[in-house]
Amino acid sequence: MAPAGTAEKGPRLAAPDVVLPNLASEGEVAHETWQRVLRLNRFGDSAEPLILASMYRHLAHAPAFLERLEAALAPVQADGSLDRAIAVNREAAAKQGRVLARAIVAARPQAADKIERSVSAFVDHAIGKMVTICRAVRLARIL
Repeated sequence: MAPAGTAEKGPRLAAPDVVLPNLASEGEVAHETWQRVLRLNRFGDSAEPLILASMYRHLAHAPAFLERLEAALAPVQADGSLDRAIAVNREAAAKQGRVLARAIVAARPQAADKIERSVSAFVDHAIGKMVTICRAVRLARIL
């Protein structure tokens, strides 16, 4: 275990050579596609999510893929297994985050409370759920 102020050593992954499509907005895609984006965004989140996940906006340019994604995720959302997978992933990330946090030594900034609220919105909602969902999408594409 690395001492406080020092990051633990680990393997470094090569940066992916990826160019994402532009983030689609509501007016740039068919109404049905945008409604699917909004439905998918509620998976693994509250009925009124705080943040629209950018992955769905990128994928709005591929409506047939979004349709397949919704068909695959709807049953696991309905039976609660998606929420359970997201919870397990969030807990594992929180545990590792506590280890990594020891390497961050810095004075508390003036706007710390505001910064922490903003970061929490991403970590506890959008990123927390999308890491699980995006990993499933990625694995589905390479299997």
